[in-house]
Amino acid sequence: MEIKVRATQYDLDTKEATILADGKAFLNLDTLFYREKDHPESAQQITFRSGGEVILQRRGNGETRSEIHLRLNETGRSRVQTSCGEMEIDTYMSDCYHSEDLWMVEYQILADGQPVSTRRIVWELSGVKDDSAA
Repeated sequence: MEIKVRATQYDLDTKEATILADGKAFLNLDTLFYREKDHPESAQQITFRSGGEVILQRRGNGETRSEIHLRLNETGRSRVQTSCGEMEIDTYMSDCYHSEDLWMVEYQILADGQPVSTRRIVWELSGVKDDSAA
């Protein structure tokens, strides 16, 4: 179903906020697809799975891709592929929320088991309706 999304990433270390998307998106059950606001050649796919697992996938132009696997209160492994090669990054998700009109994840990027960056991403969804109620 076509909806509208406003995705905002908060860097909790620097207190900076970045609008990742603000416009058309597609929602299929618990998977959201959209193009980035400042990089329309890049697409994001966000999937909330049962058991507190969230997968953030980004496909940029050329060879740039990332896939971040997050599990609530667990360390996860993520992959980033660029033209320079592939890199693996450890992550830890401390919080997540998933409702009809608001999704959120808060996670840390780790180096040697220690946090080096803490981020929160919030997706505000509008135009979502329960078709079964019609």
